[in-house]
Amino acid sequence: MENISLKKKVLCVALTLALSLFTVIAVFTACGEKDPEDVPVVSTDVSSDGSVEVTEPETEPETEPETEPETEDPALRNPLTGLKWDTPELYGKRPAAIMLNNLREAAPQDGISNADILYECLAEGGITRFLMVVSDYAKLGVTGSIRSSRPYYIDFAQNHDALYFHAGGSEDAYSQMYTRKIDHFDGVRTNVPYDTFYRDQWRLKNIVGIEHSMVTDGERMVKAIEANGSRTDLREDYKNPMNFVEGDEFVALENGEDAKCVYLPYSYYQMPYLKYDEASNTYKRWQFGATHIDRITGTQLEFTNVLVVFAAETGPVDAKGHIVVTTTGEGEGYYLTGGKMINFKWTKATQDSQIEFTLEDGSPLLLNRGKTFVSIFDSNKKSEVQLNYNLG
Repeated sequence: MENISLKKKVLCVALTLALSLFTVIAVFTACGEKDPEDVPVVSTDVSSDGSVEVTEPETEPETEPETEPETEDPALRNPLTGLKWDTPELYGKRPAAIMLNNLREAAPQDGISNADILYECLAEGGITRFLMVVSDYAKLGVTGSIRSSRPYYIDFAQNHDALYFHAGGSEDAYSQMYTRKIDHFDGVRTNVPYDTFYRDQWRLKNIVGIEHSMVTDGERMVKAIEANGSRTDLREDYKNPMNFVEGDEFVALENGEDAKCVYLPYSYYQMPYLKYDEASNTYKRWQFGATHIDRITGTQLEFTNVLVVFAAETGPVDAKGHIVVTTTGEGEGYYLTGGKMINFKWTKATQDSQIEFTLEDGSPLLLNRGKTFVSIFDSNKKSEVQLNYNLG
């Protein structure tokens, strides 16, 4: 009987070992041609009572696959301000640029606070004019008063490949609009539907001079663009001159010098200044000895960014006092934000190309997100610009 029992034990151990061997062969077969290091090891231990323990290989915990950080859709932000907007369908579309009067007797302007970017430059006789650039121009209410063009204002509009609205212009401006094939909409030598521009009744009653009463609005502008069959998509080679910091956080100019109030004495007639307001973190504008307001909203003009672009001015070049502003080539400027200033460089290859703003090392000048005021100031008078004016 003992022999039979022993034989049974031996047979049991043999069967168990055979089963283990079969398991090992099956594992290797399942692994195919894999490298031996990749094949899981199955250990077989025989216990003291003759049974075989099969130990499963240890497996490493699964790790989450690495994912690249999500990039924000650029269409979610206004390319002129870097701010989020609710009209992503306008991304890649041309903005509008509108010539605005800036005579003392014609102030205040209507709708000027809607500008995403506002340019100011001398015209003639010591006066300045504005060029307001707007992405979502279809939403504009009454905007004006609208005045005549000068060649260099066309160049500013071309910085943004903008649809250009004006009322008249110098002969040189007209000549360049035609030879350069500028998409322009004129309220004097009318090339648009008759109701694109109109005379504002408030201005006719309260401001002396019918020439200070011409205005338009977004609905009329859209109709004029459609009627003229003008291109509404940005050029394929368009390069946005506005580069912004990442994210929505304000980035201070840590190494900048103090710039609490920039004074811009264009002439004996026009000497505006923009003063930094810590509460709003913007530069607010004064001119003609008072706050510069929008007549429609009653609010003072304010900007997150101020760019002072120094460019050569020459003239007068004719009996009408017209001047020439050199917008091409290269130059320098001041960038103000958050009460501080740093220097930058600018380049513009041709009148119809976009201006580029860079730091001393050639990297792009990154602006804080918000509205920008651009002063085109005579480089020959750079020393007259003050950065901490009238702080007493």
